[in-house]
Amino acid sequence: MGRRLAATLLAFSMVCAEAQAGPVAARVLSAPVGAAQRVAPLSATFALPSSLSLGSLAAPALALTNLPELSIAPALAASAPGTAVSLARPAAFVSGTTPLSAQPAGRAAAPRAAVAKRVAALTQAIAGDSKTLAEAPLASARSDSKTSFDRLLGLNAGTSDASDSVAASARGRRRNPLGREIAAGNRADAPPAPKIASALKTYLAGTALFKLGMEAVGLGVPLIALTVFGQAKWAAMMAVGYGLSQVVFSSLAGGLLDRKSPTKVLAGAMALQALTVTAMIGLFAADLYFPGIAGIQLAQPALILALHALNGGFTGVSDTARQVIPPELVGNNHKQIKLFNAKTHVAYEISGVIGALAVGVILSIASPIAALLIHPPAYLLAAWVFSRIQMPAKAAAPESSFAAAASAVGVGEQSRTSPLAENAARGFALSQIWTDFKKGAHAIWRVKEFRWAAYAMVVPLVLHRLLEGLLIPVAANSLLGNPAAAAWMIGASNFGEMLGAILLIRAVKKAGDSGRFRSPFWIKWMALGLLGLWTLTFAPTLWALVPLVAFGSLTWAASDLSLKTRLQDGLPSRLRGRAFAFVGAAAFAIVLAASLGLGTLFDAVAAAPVFFGVNAVIAVLVATLFYAAKRLQAGDPADPKKDPA
Repeated sequence: MGRRLAATLLAFSMVCAEAQAGPVAARVLSAPVGAAQRVAPLSATFALPSSLSLGSLAAPALALTNLPELSIAPALAASAPGTAVSLARPAAFVSGTTPLSAQPAGRAAAPRAAVAKRVAALTQAIAGDSKTLAEAPLASARSDSKTSFDRLLGLNAGTSDASDSVAASARGRRRNPLGREIAAGNRADAPPAPKIASALKTYLAGTALFKLGMEAVGLGVPLIALTVFGQAKWAAMMAVGYGLSQVVFSSLAGGLLDRKSPTKVLAGAMALQALTVTAMIGLFAADLYFPGIAGIQLAQPALILALHALNGGFTGVSDTARQVIPPELVGNNHKQIKLFNAKTHVAYEISGVIGALAVGVILSIASPIAALLIHPPAYLLAAWVFSRIQMPAKAAAPESSFAAAASAVGVGEQSRTSPLAENAARGFALSQIWTDFKKGAHAIWRVKEFRWAAYAMVVPLVLHRLLEGLLIPVAANSLLGNPAAAAWMIGASNFGEMLGAILLIRAVKKAGDSGRFRSPFWIKWMALGLLGLWTLTFAPTLWALVPLVAFGSLTWAASDLSLKTRLQDGLPSRLRGRAFAFVGAAAFAIVLAASLGLGTLFDAVAAAPVFFGVNAVIAVLVATLFYAAKRLQAGDPADPKKDPA
């Protein structure tokens, strides 16, 4: 396409010159032999109307107003006419678009009408080629165009294997749910390179390791608050402190992840989480083995709350990092990202089921404090595994087609410069955290599909966190009278999430994530799965709760993974970390407020009416989720098989 654009520009310039001031080549050939000839600067020859400017190419090497003036030496001016013509117009470009004045003398007289028609046709061709070139990946556009113009000026007579890359990309254009044209090349399903494949396996191993420790804290700390401290209020305060720290640290993590290696950030956050839980265990151990060593009880609720909140902050960093890593490892390929997310979730939930059952066994023979012992070694080992992953350079992966469409409506306009270079001089400050948070919110809010996708992610995420962090422990302790039953319900939840991820993998492989298996399909099933929580009101028995909790988690996992992939593929890479930090912070803020309110209600009144009120609110939210699915489906292309979402 670059060669065709160069040829079209040359032909257009010669026709314009022919129509206005007479043929350039004729003046060269008619000059006396032996005289050096000055040809008008190519900047004048190639001057385009403002409507046809190629400013979008944004490369100094392609500036058409700065091309050099050519001088034809006397020896060349004395050569055969064909030679002189080839200097101004390479022989490869002689075609039906060659100006009549540069063709044999018998056709030198070009009718004005024919010239006008040809000028109009060339103008239209240049406009089309310029648009195609501007929409192609920037690196390919610059390289291809520079090669073509160098060849045009006689600086490079060779050919390039990449000369047709832009045209090949343009030939595969389709339309995405945002209504913008995208390049089919970004949807290729080529297998990952060997180094990337190894990194993916390492990532899955690290995910399985840290999930073991996560179950220990997720079950252990709420039960410590309920059984050791003896109040649901402390269980709620633990959730509030944990969630508040996640909001703050997630906001901070967004900009950090856009500047640093996400795997290094993830490894550091997990090592710090292991340290905070170790400190928590140490306080309980000191009170048990050295009572009164400090004159007071060391494991005070407030101090445990502070450590748990700090652990929650580092969890916010690691959760945000885990949203950024998949597209960086896999590349901007919607189907492959979704498959990788689903495989990661399978490893995550297999480990979660094992961890929950292990915690359940420990709870049946020891206290919740003993369950915390699983966490530090699991997280330290996971931190080491994640630190071994070498991330590919960001510049090596082409920008997602969805991200290009998002940029077209203004998302990412403030982040054209590398965030690392942007902030290298001024460092990292609290004001930068707020700026990053606003940029993440802007990236989500500016695109309608992103807004609805984020809403359909946040609402069930909040309910899921409340279920596992507060509602299940309270139900096990208050409704069932058996704290160990919480482990069975958490295990059922993890098992359901694993099945949801497996189901998503099968759907994507079988149907290519097309048609009914897109995000709206999963959102509707997820909304129906939330209604299963009415069991907590009408049939609070373990045998009824376990399968319904599993089904709700199954549908939630499939929906969450599908929506997560939609955002990962759609967001510009420079804003991906900040956008997910905003989504995570919004979810954690709602979890924080809801946990505080529910904890107060559980202490003030009986558990049964509180669960009834929770289910009534969920019923209303289910209706809004169906509406969100409808809005997302309305934004999808007419032929869903052509563009998975």
